[in-house]
Amino acid sequence: MKKIIFLFLALSAMAFTINAQNSKSKLVTIDVKDFDNQASKFVDQEIYITGTCDHVCKHAGRKLHLVGPNDSKVEVMASESIGKFPKELEGEDLKIKGTVLEDRIDEEYLKEWENEVKEHHKEGTPECENDMGKIKKMRKEMKTNNLGYVPVYYLEGISFEKI
Repeated sequence: MKKIIFLFLALSAMAFTINAQNSKSKLVTIDVKDFDNQASKFVDQEIYITGTCDHVCKHAGRKLHLVGPNDSKVEVMASESIGKFPKELEGEDLKIKGTVLEDRIDEEYLKEWENEVKEHHKEGTPECENDMGKIKKMRKEMKTNNLGYVPVYYLEGISFEKI
């Protein structure tokens, strides 16, 4: 009887280990250049993303930018498990495991942003024109995408490695 229980426990442990390894390997890997086109399919799911780190936030290190060809860029926010990204990652090719998250920019948000711009920047200044141009572009995108908002996708990083 002891042999049967031991055998059962050993087989259970092996099955658990194999299942855990398989679930790790099933994560999709997306290149930075493809993230914007594929992110909507993976909201609230874990993926791997690869790209080159071109910026780590100097203040807290909680954010980095991964870049790829054709000006593609993905913002990665550090989760509790990462804490903060080391500044030395700038210029490195990375593979980051993380959860795809979505923010929704709607008309209410754009109105608040527009009021802040008008309040803090003089009309006609480069800062004002730049922000107002972004607001106008998002309103145009809202009209054409028929969603009532502009989705903005980013990644909450869980772990990373240099590649």
